[in-house]
Amino acid sequence: MRIVLFSILFFALSGPAGAEYRCGRAKTGPEFQAALDAELSRIQQAHQSSEASHKAEIDLKSQALIEKGVWSEADRAAYFDRVANLPAFQAREIEKRDYGRYFPSEVQMAMTLGAANPRMGCEHAANAVSFLAKIAAASEAQWLLMKTEMPK
Repeated sequence: MRIVLFSILFFALSGPAGAEYRCGRAKTGPEFQAALDAELSRIQQAHQSSEASHKAEIDLKSQALIEKGVWSEADRAAYFDRVANLPAFQAREIEKRDYGRYFPSEVQMAMTLGAANPRMGCEHAANAVSFLAKIAAASEAQWLLMKTEMPK
């Protein structure tokens, strides 16, 4: 299970904001762990779907600009480099890094404490879900910036 949870972090660092985790009615450690794992997986899957959609849209638009003769491959590369260096884009990178730094330990604490007593792991679970959602939100903001900066 630990590998799955850390893979969630990997994919998140590369969507849905506003996630608020409630521990629910888990009466046993395994129920708590399964519920947390399911919530983290839900956020990760939504994020992957959003990422794929944004990437496809950006790829389609940039390819259309190349086909119209508006852009060359070098122009496309320069665009991505320019956007990646914008202060707003960099600020979201810092957010993702900062939340990503604490996410694994929150998951670990939630799973460890929650195995013995779900109520003890709840605060850490809520933090883990919040951090993952904030990572996803920062990534979403980066995609929207990329779309805004793309020539029409």
